[in-house]
Amino acid sequence: MSERPNELIHDWNLADSQPVTIAGLQIEDHTLEDGLRTASAHAPALAEREGVLEAMASLGTTAICLREDLWDSAPRIRELGMRPAAWVAPADARRATEHGLEPRVVVPVSAPALRERGQSLDDALRAAEASERSTLVAEDATRAHPASLRRLVEAGVRAGAERVCLHDSCGHATPEGAARIVRFALAVMRDTGAEPRVDWYGRNDRDLAVINALSALEAGAGRIHGSVLGVGERAGGASLDLVLVNLRLLGWIEWDLTGLQSLCDRVAHACGLEVPVNYPVFGKDAFRTATGVHAAAIIKAQGKGHEWLADRVYSGVPASWFGRCQVIEVGPMSGESNVVAWLAAHDVENLPGLSQRILQRAKAGDHILTLDEIEEEIRLARQPVDA
Repeated sequence: MSERPNELIHDWNLADSQPVTIAGLQIEDHTLEDGLRTASAHAPALAEREGVLEAMASLGTTAICLREDLWDSAPRIRELGMRPAAWVAPADARRATEHGLEPRVVVPVSAPALRERGQSLDDALRAAEASERSTLVAEDATRAHPASLRRLVEAGVRAGAERVCLHDSCGHATPEGAARIVRFALAVMRDTGAEPRVDWYGRNDRDLAVINALSALEAGAGRIHGSVLGVGERAGGASLDLVLVNLRLLGWIEWDLTGLQSLCDRVAHACGLEVPVNYPVFGKDAFRTATGVHAAAIIKAQGKGHEWLADRVYSGVPASWFGRCQVIEVGPMSGESNVVAWLAAHDVENLPGLSQRILQRAKAGDHILTLDEIEEEIRLARQPVDA
């Protein structure tokens, strides 16, 4: 079988669609900034932080945004070929620059955000002057009136802002809304004569952060902000790992993402968090099956040497692209093929009656057999029969 037998799978996601070209895609990671605002997270130790940064660099991350108490990591980030950044209030932009970080100057633009701070739009326009040679972050942009957003973008460009970041700080946007506001901001920048450079950073309050990021990129955004596993305050932000997974599946990037699993594991451990077992691609159960018919199909494909098909027959995501593999377990819904596959994967000889013995135990239970339970049956099967 060909390595890419396209005749087997018709991809309705890409059929008749215009190819999307993302030139110079930039990824800005906020795991060590907004990610540490998660109420359940703790700040990683220095050694753990170092491991996370190295993994991020190997995957093509462009910039790392740091919480202020971690600004001392800026030199190491530069050594790893990434740019250290800081989201700051206008008054702190110069201080961030002096510490060797690229400032992202946060200025509220929506009526709710301005009112909460006791500010007016004129205050926001004056604050935008601090975005010289930096990125102007339009906070709560997705709930701002177009006239207000236009004036803020124009003020930032006049002040010398190099980029404008649209911050969906309340997770308000839908995919259509994200695309519309990105196109709007790009048009405003073009109208001013500036090079149109727009970022997108969306929250996940409506569970739309990943699809919104993809929509923003398709509309012309050039830099996406988010965090590993989507960690962040409240419901978090865009899961950069899943954004990258989808970009790879859509054919918009060709990056090697086999290290993503390691990065997710590192971040979870460093921040004291648990990855949900059903988390797409990187959760414990993402590629595990104990269902007999599913396991049989995977085993049959593997037995014929069709690894490409085995990785896709019951999965819309090829596990091997992202440092994972298909895992066959043994449980109440399993068949004997599950047991045979499990024994082969663990280099255990299938002694006479062993697979039936293990399957019988699985059928009598209410859960997938643990390693200890299967090893117990193996030991019992190996014991000599009394004369």
